[in-house]
Amino acid sequence: MSDRALLDANVLVYALGPKAAQHVPCRRLLERVQTGGAARCVSSQISAGFHAVTTDKRRSPHPRGVQPRRARVQSRMPRWQRHEEREKRSLDACGGSVWSDVVTPRAVPLTPDHEFVREVAEACRAVYGDALRSLAVFGSVARRTAGPDSDLDLFLVIAGLPRVRRARRATVRAVEDRLTSGLQRLRETGLDVELSPVLRTPEDLAIATPLMLDLTEDAVVLEDRGGVLARALDDLRLRLRRAGARRVWQGTEWYWDLKPHYRRGDIVRI
Repeated sequence: MSDRALLDANVLVYALGPKAAQHVPCRRLLERVQTGGAARCVSSQISAGFHAVTTDKRRSPHPRGVQPRRARVQSRMPRWQRHEEREKRSLDACGGSVWSDVVTPRAVPLTPDHEFVREVAEACRAVYGDALRSLAVFGSVARRTAGPDSDLDLFLVIAGLPRVRRARRATVRAVEDRLTSGLQRLRETGLDVELSPVLRTPEDLAIATPLMLDLTEDAVVLEDRGGVLARALDDLRLRLRRAGARRVWQGTEWYWDLKPHYRRGDIVRI
């Protein structure tokens, strides 16, 4: 009896990237699938992640349109197809019966323009009032690659926050209380969403933290009184360009190369 598993998006990405260090084992795995030596399934969430990588010029050296990429994968892997819970299709091409717990979301995953994201913005305005300087969405929701269990990453700039992290986090409880019914609605449609807020003061924005680096590319700003966050991100982008820094993607993960021509003993300043 052949083994069954859910293919990860990285496997698909590395299999199509001949320069990837993991290309050979991933390519061999897909060849086993094609010849019937292994049974694998692909959910719509993983398919979305795969296409987000291979059609993004920042992550793929030769990005292509969604349709050409999809056609290429299907031509190389005719023995699997995406499982759609709504249609209740069995993936016979994956080697027989499919796990009953392999499901895909019944609702459209969160994006920056989702109705619930607007509810979050309104709740933040109601709780923090004039102290709320900026509000941005980042992470998978901002990149439009969120899955059914992705967190909603929020970046809030608030004047007069306590210095202690725990005390800062406590201020968010009032926001969460206002969103209880909205979160429940999402769960009823198959989206298990949790808020993941990061709270900063306007003064904190002067520090180039790893998160601030990511925000230069990922942030979708929903509120920015006086352009506080926009100015900070524009300034950091300029410093990154001057240093030649860049974000390097490896499948669905990344790291920042702050000095591409680094030599031992060099000091990196951003």
